[in-house]
Amino acid sequence: MGRSKLLLEYGGGTILEAVLDAVFDSPLDGAVIVTTPEIEELLRDSVPADVAVAVNHDAGSDIITSVKLGLSKAKTRYHLNDEDGIVVLLGDMPEITSATVSMCVEMYRMAKQPRILVATYHGVRSYPVILPFSRMLEVFYWERPRALEDLWERPGAEIRELPIGMVPRPIDVDTPEDYERLGAIHAASPARPSVPPQLRLATYDDAPGRAAALAASGGEPLPEHTTATDLPGEKRVFEARRDDEIAACWPVMAELRPHITAVEFLERVRRQEESGFRLAALEVDGRVVSAAGFRLSENLAWGRHLYVDDLVTAAAARSKGYGEALFNWLLEEARRNDCDALHLDSGVQRFAAHRFYLAMRMDITSHHFAIKLK
Repeated sequence: MGRSKLLLEYGGGTILEAVLDAVFDSPLDGAVIVTTPEIEELLRDSVPADVAVAVNHDAGSDIITSVKLGLSKAKTRYHLNDEDGIVVLLGDMPEITSATVSMCVEMYRMAKQPRILVATYHGVRSYPVILPFSRMLEVFYWERPRALEDLWERPGAEIRELPIGMVPRPIDVDTPEDYERLGAIHAASPARPSVPPQLRLATYDDAPGRAAALAASGGEPLPEHTTATDLPGEKRVFEARRDDEIAACWPVMAELRPHITAVEFLERVRRQEESGFRLAALEVDGRVVSAAGFRLSENLAWGRHLYVDDLVTAAAARSKGYGEALFNWLLEEARRNDCDALHLDSGVQRFAAHRFYLAMRMDITSHHFAIKLK
C-alpha cells in the first residue's frame, strides 16, 4: 500500500491519529504504543507523558512479536498485577471510537467474572478485547506461530461479550480494497462537525522527529507551581459584555456546542443574561482560547454557589494551562461573591474533561437526570 497504511488519510487526520485519539480520550490508566521506527520518529514529543512507546525493528515479524514487546514495556512501566486488564487494539482500525473503548473498560471494571471481555458488532466478535495481564503473558510460552485471537478464542474460554449498539464491525485496513471501503463508508456517514485530531503526528515536511503540536489530551504536564502568569503570550481573563467580545468567544464555544451558529450564539447569550448568565474568556495574544459560561445562584441543596454552564478550551490550545487558569478565575469569582461552592455537570462520555475536573480537586457528588420534552 505504499507508505505506511497508518499514515493514510482518515477523518481529517490519519488512521493512526484516529486510533490514538480513541485511546487517549478513554478512561485508561496507561498505554503502550508498539510501532515501527518510521512511526516512532513521527510520534516523538507528540504522545502524553504517561504513554510508553515500544519500537519493533523487525519489519518481517508477526503481531505476536509486537505484543511481546508491548507487554514487556507495560510490565516495567506500569508495574502490572496478574489481574490488571490489558486492552488490545489494532492500529489499523480507526472506526473504533473512544466511546466504544470506554464502554468496554467500564464493563470490565464492573464485571467480576469472566475476566475476558470482547466487543461484538451484530453478533460478530472483534476489537477492543480486554484480558487479564496473566493471560496475555501466555504468548511468551508459545512454541509455534499462532494467531493473537488464540488467547481468547479457545474451547471452554469464559468470555463476556459486549454488543456495541447497531454499529457495523470495524474495518481492519489490510489491503487497498479495505481502505477504499473505509473511505466509502466514511463518506456516506451523516455529516458531523469537523474536529481536528487531538494528537497530531509530525509530517514529512516537519523537522525530523518533531511533532507539529502536542497532543491536546496530554503532553508534558505543567509544573505544580505554574500559574496563569507563567503561560506564554500576552494573556488576560475578561468578562465578555460587548457584542464583539461575545462574538469572539463563539469559535471556541462552538467546539463544545457545535449546534449553535454565530448569530444564534449572540442572541442566546443576550437572552440568557436576563436570567443571570455571564460569559468569561481567556485571551492570548488577542485571541480567545478558553471560554466559560456561568451564573451565580442559590438553592436549598447547594446554598449560594457559582454554576458553570459551559467550559471549553480550543483543541489547538489544550495542555498549556489555559483551561486551568480560567477555572481558577471562576473559583476566585465564586469566592468574591461569597459562594459556598462551585458546581458543574459534564457529559458522561467526556472522559478527558472528567480527568481535568478531578485534577482540579472536584468531587463527583451526584447523578444528573433529564427528560426531553421537545
